Amino acid sequence: MFILLSDVEEGAEQFILVKRLSSEQNYAQVTLAEDSSFLMEYRDGSADRHFAGQSTDKRVVHAAMTGWAFELPRWQELLDWRPIGF
Repeated sequence: MFILLSDVEEGAEQFILVKRLSSEQNYAQVTLAEDSSFLMEYRDGSADRHFAGQSTDKRVVHAAMTGWAFELPRWQELLDWRPIGF
C-alpha cells in the first residue's frame, strides 16, 4: 500500500481504490488534493455515510487506508473526517 501511495504522490497513478467484497457501497480511495496533500475518502454503505479526510503525511494516510481495509480498531481516529454531501 505504501508503494501505491508513492505512485499517487509521484503522479504515476491518479488514485487508489479499495472495495470490500461484502458491498459495492463500501470502499476507500486516496488521491492527491490540489495542495498536494493526500485526500482519503471512505464510504460505509449509503451516500450519507461518505466521508473525507486529508493529510500531508503519507504514513498517516497509509495507516488509515490499511486500517480501513483490514477493519482495524481506531483507524478513524487518524484523520479528521468530514461528511461529503451529494
